[in-house]
Amino acid sequence: MTDISKDTAYCGLICSLDSCFKSCGGCRNGKGCGDKDCLHKICCSEKSINGCWECNEFPCNKGYFKEENKSRGQFIGCVRYIKEEGLLNYIEAVKANSKLGIRYGLGGDYGNKQEEIVIKLLRNCKKDH
Repeated sequence: MTDISKDTAYCGLICSLDSCFKSCGGCRNGKGCGDKDCLHKICCSEKSINGCWECNEFPCNKGYFKEENKSRGQFIGCVRYIKEEGLLNYIEAVKANSKLGIRYGLGGDYGNKQEEIVIKLLRNCKKDH
C-alpha cells in the first residue's frame, strides 16, 4: 500500500480511502474538492500548517466543521483523534477498523456520527489485525 498519509486532506479525510478519490484524486494532488475553493486547504495553506489538527482555532465553525453540516461529528472526531494521537496512528486505526469490517469514508460507518462515537470507533480498533 502506498503512503496514504500523503492522501490525508487538510480536513482529516483520507482521500484515497474514500469513494470519491477515483474521480477527484484528492486535494493534496491539486485536484478534487480542494483544488480551488476548499476552505480547509486555503486556511491551512495561509497558516502554513499540514491540516486542521495543527490549528489553534480547531474546531472552528467553518467548512466541514459548521454546525449545520450533518457530517460535522465525523470530521471533528477524526481531526481531534489526529490532534491527540497523531496522523500515522489515525491511519493505522482506520486500516485496523477496515479489517474488522468498519467502513471508512463519507458513506461508511463513521458518517453522520457524533464526534465522541467516531473517536471511540478509532480508539477501540484492534491494531494487531
